Amino acid sequence: MRAMRQGVLRIVGWSALSAVWIGIAYWRSVVPVPLSPTWSLTLEADQFGLGWTADGDFAVGKRTENGRWVRGPLEFLRGGDGEAFREILDSGDEVLRTHLGVRSVLVVRRGGQHFAVDTVTGQVLDELPLKGEMGWALAADGERKLAYLDGETLRMRDLDAREELWASEGHQFGAIPATREFVIGVPNPPSDGGAMSNRHVILNAHTGQPDPRFEDLQGTLYATPSPDRKWLAVKTVSDFRVYDGTTGELRRRVPAHPDERHTFSPDGRELFASYLCKNQKIVTARWSIETGELLAPAPMEGLSEGAAARVFSSDGRHVLESRALKWSERNRILVWLESLGFRIPNGRADSAEVVHLADVNTSRRLGWVVGGHGFVWHPDGASFRLEESGRWVRVYRVPPERDWVRLFHWSVWPLAGFWLAVQLVSRSWSWLRSRRGWRQLENAAS
Repeated sequence: MRAMRQGVLRIVGWSALSAVWIGIAYWRSVVPVPLSPTWSLTLEADQFGLGWTADGDFAVGKRTENGRWVRGPLEFLRGGDGEAFREILDSGDEVLRTHLGVRSVLVVRRGGQHFAVDTVTGQVLDELPLKGEMGWALAADGERKLAYLDGETLRMRDLDAREELWASEGHQFGAIPATREFVIGVPNPPSDGGAMSNRHVILNAHTGQPDPRFEDLQGTLYATPSPDRKWLAVKTVSDFRVYDGTTGELRRRVPAHPDERHTFSPDGRELFASYLCKNQKIVTARWSIETGELLAPAPMEGLSEGAAARVFSSDGRHVLESRALKWSERNRILVWLESLGFRIPNGRADSAEVVHLADVNTSRRLGWVVGGHGFVWHPDGASFRLEESGRWVRVYRVPPERDWVRLFHWSVWPLAGFWLAVQLVSRSWSWLRSRRGWRQLENAAS
């Protein structure tokens, strides 16, 4: 009986140890950890971040008294490691601040004149005539044209032919050359103080005049192009509409509340809308633009007050999640525990200051970072950045797919279990073969 008791104790001990290890492995796999930046940059007092290129590189210049301009020279930092690899322009040049990223053309003020300059070489492409103050510029039509704001006049210029194509009066900051056929304009607010301020109109890219195909939508709530410029989306007070970027044909219409935020997938094939639920999870509804099929429905109940945002990587494998919740009892408890010196693994993970990195297929959170302002994926889909304008920028890489805790768990414990089974069978057989064992069995049977 003593040998059997020892065998049972061994089994119980191994089982308890297994349970502890499984618990540790599960906790380690479920609880995300803070991510460390691959590289970071804190801008000096005289530095200013001009923006990011389409390749994921960061351009830095010198700060000026006029916040719309950045003084040269421009230094380009590689997005992968933060190392400087190119420099253009001189200290006497001033560059118009870019929006929506640093494109292939920059507007440079030099000696009182304005020029369109190639971003890579610094070569002058064209001189830009002005009657007012330069306030906005963005490359258009495959980077061969330039739309810029001259006072309240929106001008479109052909950089190859060095000629102006059209001029449209009554515009303000924020125009976007959406596709080769359409330009999203921001008209000046009406003089009577109406509600048109910062709403969009759709202009014909060849004439600069409001396009008649969108006559019933002029002054809409919001308009945006898809990443591939194939579609033009228009958000109204009641729905979200997707138009063909070439013909202007209405392709899809999705009912939408004014507060809902719809976005395109990175490949431009689907529409996304994210919803924050009371269980603190984010659910994303998805629609196919080509077929109109509802691929993933929106939650019908359990929605929470607050906003949610999900930004998918270009390869669709990972997603960044940010929540903006109203103050909750849970957060009050976490703050109280933190004040007592306890370290909370997730921190206040559901506050607006935290961005989570998650796997799209498994929904498993891979890590989190604090300071979730302006989080953007890099083109390679393997890294992302957070930044605060004029202060700092941090770049993070997606952690390796290998989970060493799970790998150790699934490789060591099967071997340990096999060894335990062998030991149990071997000792049991030895005990049964012994005379003492047979005698104990005979006595138990009689």
